Amino acid sequence: MEMRMRSSISNSELRRPDMNYARLWLLAAVMTLAILGSCDVLIRMYGVTPSLVDDMKLWEYTRDGMLTGTASANQVIFIGTSRANLGIDPGIFEKETGCDVLKLGIAGSEAWPLLRDIAENTDFRGTIFYDFRADACSRNDIAQITEKYIREYYKNYSNLGKYDKILNEKIAIFFQSSLAIVDIAPENLNRIFLPEKARADNYVVIGKDRATKAYYRTKLTAKGIAKNRKKRIREAREACAGKCHDDSMWQCRIREIGKWVKLVQDRGGRVVLVRFPTSGEHWELDSAAYPREKYWNKIAGLTGAVTIHFKDIQGFESVDCPDTSHLNYDDAEKFTEYLAKWYDINIGVKRK
Repeated sequence: MEMRMRSSISNSELRRPDMNYARLWLLAAVMTLAILGSCDVLIRMYGVTPSLVDDMKLWEYTRDGMLTGTASANQVIFIGTSRANLGIDPGIFEKETGCDVLKLGIAGSEAWPLLRDIAENTDFRGTIFYDFRADACSRNDIAQITEKYIREYYKNYSNLGKYDKILNEKIAIFFQSSLAIVDIAPENLNRIFLPEKARADNYVVIGKDRATKAYYRTKLTAKGIAKNRKKRIREAREACAGKCHDDSMWQCRIREIGKWVKLVQDRGGRVVLVRFPTSGEHWELDSAAYPREKYWNKIAGLTGAVTIHFKDIQGFESVDCPDTSHLNYDDAEKFTEYLAKWYDINIGVKRK
């Protein structure tokens, strides 16, 4: 009898078990979402809320929303430092005035390079609120930060590739504004894994349109507020220490700012220089270094811009900035309401 043996080839042809890969992928997706959702709930329980990452990419994306020509007449732009970022609520300003608002403040920098860029390289005819200080003319070093933002904006948004960047930023904004877990900065995660006394401060929330709110009084302990005050005062002292004022350079920069103000206003725009609030020792250092009578009171005449000083606003002349340098979110809302009403009376009504 002839015997037949199975070849090794026949063994390799055994059928694989049938698998429903669609169901497997669906199960994996559901499990992943469940884990992320649980983590998100957990981190929210420790006081972390969804917040945008306010980096250069978000600034560029926001800057690309600037209008030009007659279409820009009712657009309002806020430029400056972190004081403008924390001191203005764009949603409130838009609601009060009906204007389109862009917030283009850059923390730790100076804004005059951006004013120059808008004046010389665009046809913007709206209103610019400039978070301005008398010593802004003397800080060429930190103005380089703003210049870098401007260079990167023109590099990244001057070709067809910008649409990829816009899409990517829209996706990032969606997830950052929806999920607290997306912001995995150490100061957020350590709220879970470190004992309370070792946790970093987590009190600033950045929302749509770069609406930045500082919850000093509700999210910080008295110790946390004191820590921030100490830091800001130290920075103010370092900025003033050992520096002699070069009045000739100050006058030169003021005249340059006046030239850029004129370019904007000659085509129908407006530039308003606003002194945002500081308080306590920070204001005392500011006043000692640049006395208002010698510097600020001359700025309107030298630049041709309208000026608003917080010391002239009822209710803000003695406002308490928790860290001496920035407004708490509730005071920022009131300050925004004041500027919105001022805008409607002095600028908006004339354009309607």
